[in-house]
Amino acid sequence: MPQNSQYRLAGELVTKIHAVLGKHEGYRTLHADGRFYRGSFQANALASRYSRAVHLQGAEFPVTVRFSKGGGDPFAHFSATVGMATRFYLPDGRVTNLVMLSQKLFIARSIDQFVRLVDAAAPLTPGGPPNLDGLKAILPDHPNAAAVLKMRAESPAPVSFAHTAFHAVHAFNLVNADGKITAARFHWAPVAGEKGQPATDLAAQDVSILFDEIGERLSREPVAFDLVLELAQPGDILDDATLRWSRLFGQFGGEVKLIPVVIMPPVWSSDHGGHAPHDLFCRS
Repeated sequence: MPQNSQYRLAGELVTKIHAVLGKHEGYRTLHADGRFYRGSFQANALASRYSRAVHLQGAEFPVTVRFSKGGGDPFAHFSATVGMATRFYLPDGRVTNLVMLSQKLFIARSIDQFVRLVDAAAPLTPGGPPNLDGLKAILPDHPNAAAVLKMRAESPAPVSFAHTAFHAVHAFNLVNADGKITAARFHWAPVAGEKGQPATDLAAQDVSILFDEIGERLSREPVAFDLVLELAQPGDILDDATLRWSRLFGQFGGEVKLIPVVIMPPVWSSDHGGHAPHDLFCRS
């Protein structure tokens, strides 16, 4: 089986994405515009049944959260896809991360398929708009990608990060203290409940609307998310991020809710080029 890590073709992927979405010096290739916030996380007793990971044993840990808009243009309006990346700071100085999207699935099952989709969307002239007709032309040969793109096109856009569910599209093998392995997907479920709006309505608003909204909200109250484990069922495919498992989101087999991450006001007001002050990553 070919190695399916994004690092295998990392340089080529970044170059190809820049060709399609444009290159903005000093910003990340994707999810270019984001904001950092500080918070805390504490797992409940159920978590240790599934994982021996240090941050899932019940102690409270500091975290930083980066909310971001999708796409590679930091000056674009928000779309239906936004991100939530969480970094957990462990006692020995190490960190571990959970990166999630507001979309339940990814558009490709492998790095090679992703490269083919990006190539098809390459502009006809350098610096031109993405070639959407070229992408549509190859979708009959990629029905899994076509289904995910259709799902994303029909998905509601956020009204607030605080009312958005986030999903880690890949599966993880969790190992507990006894060595038992459990395949699972992670989700953040907003404690305030999910709400959405048409993507066209969000796109018509200010380019910073969701950042402004969460900033104003956090000036009044914390924002919380439950970490939920979606446990794989027999027959679920574990290495294909374009496929849902046998139970739809919200109907988890063996659902486990962990004590929520609580997000407090920002430690850094903006993310210029994807970099935060050095001490952001050196919390005790």
